[in-house]
Amino acid sequence: MAKIEPAGKPGHAKGSALSALLEKIERRLESGEYPPEPAPPDPEIERAELEGKRIARLKAMNVGRIFWRENFETFSAYTPELARHLATARKFAERPEGKLVMLGNNGAGKNHLAASILQKTGGAIYTAFEISVRLRASYGGRGSEAEVLCELCEMPMLVIDEIGRTKGEAFDINWLSHVVNKRHENALPLVLISNRHLMDDCPEDTERGCRKCLENFFDNDVISRIVEDGEIMKFAGADYRERIRERRRTGR
Repeated sequence: MAKIEPAGKPGHAKGSALSALLEKIERRLESGEYPPEPAPPDPEIERAELEGKRIARLKAMNVGRIFWRENFETFSAYTPELARHLATARKFAERPEGKLVMLGNNGAGKNHLAASILQKTGGAIYTAFEISVRLRASYGGRGSEAEVLCELCEMPMLVIDEIGRTKGEAFDINWLSHVVNKRHENALPLVLISNRHLMDDCPEDTERGCRKCLENFFDNDVISRIVEDGEIMKFAGADYRERIRERRRTGR
């Protein structure tokens, strides 16, 4: 007759298996098979990384360093005129369609608003001189003229600053006409910034205005495109930059 072995204590086998499993896990931890738990994210590092990405985006858009901390919220609309321009720029950034033309003397707040628009829409800002230099450089083998023009015509938002500061040579007028026309045909928004004035506002009472009239810089086709779907913003107030410097100095 077969001998019947006595049953072990309840849970003995289960406890032995658990102990063996724990020992196995401990050996793996000691050997480095299981990597340590990652440290919790450092808020300071995360903020620094986000700030780095923000600055890199602004650099890619060619936004000047003095506007890296500026936006619509920091724009000082201390006159009814500037308040209207702020509202117009905000609306354009929310629904970028057609063209926005900013006219006025240096330091009037035009570039602050342009940089604020770009932060919302993406794209880039270049002076007319910068574009001319890039195009001429392409003739020496630094890229191609077609690539530069394609970039300008296809980016989501383009701001061209200092319109009329160049000599008005046929070269400058030709590339500008091409870019304006192509963006118009493809329904892509465009911001133009200039220190010139409109012929209707010219201080010289002549039929053709003066050499500082915007119409005397553009070809007729460009003027017609602007008139068709453009909005003119005239900055006639005091020096905005001086006001901002005073605000920063006094904190008011």
